[in-house]
Amino acid sequence: MNTLTQKLVPSSAPWQQEILKHLNQVIRGFDHAPDKEKRKKIEKAISLIQYLIHPSPQWEILLSSLENIPLLTPKWRKIFKKKGIFTLEDLLYFLPTHYEDHRHFKYIKDIQPNQTVVVRGKIIVSGVLPVKQGRRKLYKVVISDGTGQLAGVWFNYQLKYMQAEFKPGREVTFSGLVRHYGWEKVIHHPDVSWDREIKLEIVPVYPEIDGIYPKQTRNLMQRIILKYVHFLGCPLPLSLRQRYKLSPLWEAVFHLHHPPANVSVRELNQDTSPYHRTLKFIDFFCLELGLAIKRKAYSQKQGISLKPSYLYIEPFLKSLPFILTNGQKRVFEEIKQNMASSRPMHRLLQGDVGSGKTILALLATLIAIESGYQVAIMAPTEILAEQHFENAQRLLKNLPIKLALLTSQLKSKEKQAIYEGILKGRYQLVIGTHALIQEGVEFQRLGLVIIDEQHRFGVAQRATLVAKGVTPDVLVMTATPIPRTLAMTLYGDLDISILDEMPPGRKPVETMHFWEKDREQVYRFLEEKLREGVQVYIVYPLIEESEILELKAATTMYETLKKRFSQYKLALLHGRMKAEEKQEIMTLFRTGSIDILVATTVIEVGVDVPQASVMVIEHAERFGLAQLHQLRGRVGRGTDQAYCLLLTPEKITSLAKQRLKAIIETNDGFKIAEADLRLRGPGEILGTKQAGFPELRFADMIKDIEILKQAREAAFHIIATDPELQSSEYKYLASYLRHYWGEKLKLGMVG
Repeated sequence: MNTLTQKLVPSSAPWQQEILKHLNQVIRGFDHAPDKEKRKKIEKAISLIQYLIHPSPQWEILLSSLENIPLLTPKWRKIFKKKGIFTLEDLLYFLPTHYEDHRHFKYIKDIQPNQTVVVRGKIIVSGVLPVKQGRRKLYKVVISDGTGQLAGVWFNYQLKYMQAEFKPGREVTFSGLVRHYGWEKVIHHPDVSWDREIKLEIVPVYPEIDGIYPKQTRNLMQRIILKYVHFLGCPLPLSLRQRYKLSPLWEAVFHLHHPPANVSVRELNQDTSPYHRTLKFIDFFCLELGLAIKRKAYSQKQGISLKPSYLYIEPFLKSLPFILTNGQKRVFEEIKQNMASSRPMHRLLQGDVGSGKTILALLATLIAIESGYQVAIMAPTEILAEQHFENAQRLLKNLPIKLALLTSQLKSKEKQAIYEGILKGRYQLVIGTHALIQEGVEFQRLGLVIIDEQHRFGVAQRATLVAKGVTPDVLVMTATPIPRTLAMTLYGDLDISILDEMPPGRKPVETMHFWEKDREQVYRFLEEKLREGVQVYIVYPLIEESEILELKAATTMYETLKKRFSQYKLALLHGRMKAEEKQEIMTLFRTGSIDILVATTVIEVGVDVPQASVMVIEHAERFGLAQLHQLRGRVGRGTDQAYCLLLTPEKITSLAKQRLKAIIETNDGFKIAEADLRLRGPGEILGTKQAGFPELRFADMIKDIEILKQAREAAFHIIATDPELQSSEYKYLASYLRHYWGEKLKLGMVG
């Protein structure tokens, strides 16, 4: 055994060498030791061998602060903290931004502009070079390899050191990025080596740090990795690593800082190397594992079985001026089956703007009320809550159902009266904003919680409302379409219903782009439509003019528009108005008393005025694609042909042009969501922080969708077979999962 460990030491990683040396000491003298001592030696040797094969994460060390890392000077600690690095674990994940291929020497004559090269040559000239402008002087060293000349140039240097080291006739190796200035080839601050036996390798390049040479960062990181990387351990069981061809975590991180000579530099620079793949898989796997646990835990709770009697549902459906679409019928069946089960419903209803989600929310409401339970509907804004309330009043007017609207704007006496009515069960349907989750609100028998535009609420807010009942059914709704593959991940702990069919008679909104110079043409079009009795929205990105941004704003343009459209009634609506003002203006607009509503994005979500069929979006280049789609969704809700006119200045970015092109080409929210994800990436759109998810360190939900699918499949399979992760092979996985999710798993029982 001693001989074997001694043979293994030279070919092992530094941390493995330490353990092998320790193992060597443990087994020394084994043959002559008493039986009791032999048993101890065997147990110790087995634990060391197991750690070599599958090191466990050492959280106490990994989560220690930078002050506990002796290799870091106070200056380095300050630098890393500025970069958001506070623990040893953060530091180990401070990965190179790219890699340079220094595996081969290059002849100077063969160097192309902007190539990163390794060149060995003889110094022919060395000295200070005056600069024409300013007092700063450069230090220049010119080398030749017999095929050409290459200059190394330093802006910051110690003169004595440079003169002592860079003497003509001495051989030196330069490596770095070559720039061409006319006929001259130059490397600024090249990496320098005097050793003839220079190590040709792939060189990691770390994020730039002011006042620090790249080589200094690289040398420090290499020492840190050699000393500490094994503390990361490996959360993935061996069977999983073998099935998906993954490395242990510590090994993947080690090789990203110390790339082996046989790995592809192109793959390293595209984040597609086997080591990047391991980190991405672990990212997704821990996310999916948490979702699978949440889903399993919720499904095992004892819920309420709510079965429809059709006492209210039948007359409600007969009273509608339309029949349900096939999509609505399908989703209603899914909701009915969920609610009839003794397990709590935990369903996401995802539908494009105007696809008919409100009717399904009311059908679910009637199932709960028929079964003797109360229903709470929570909306993110006063306007949207008010609209839900008005729609429910109108659609349920022939049924003996008592409704209440609860918002923060109510006076204390009014609130107390509603609180009492909710507690005593007088109100069967309560619609409100965040006011619903206040301490005073207690339900007598809450059976269903409906959360609209659920991404606008934090996890804690949603959980607080659900906690007001005993495992009520939960239906969360969103009009922000997300491509199906991503919805499975983002809402992996919910069942998903998708409404992708619009009600009959709805015509697609015609969307057109106009430049600022065409403004008069847009105004003439508005006049023509206003004469036909159509109502108009004009939307601005700002409430008031800004000195920094040269944008038209709602308040100043409102005054201009009042003069331009003097024969029509105009009103102004923005987020700084009091809730009563906003509601009064919306009511006047809804009843047709206002012809043109000048507004900010306060009208983005849920506002429903069927007679309004024209929208102008000023500075459309300032809005995101999803936001443009949501705004456009405010028109085209009736049977008239609707129009959305996008006004922009002549100078806009290429990204803005791509957004405008996408919104003009399609009315399909799912296609727009896919385009938005391509243009912006998932983090900003999906709001993973708001959704209560851990942040993905390395993975990208769009680029790495195939890895995501594999990780999801693996995670859900493990939780289906071992929901408590009690198998010994999952010991380190459970520890890593607790670290990855933290407190978030506890909140994860709703949306």
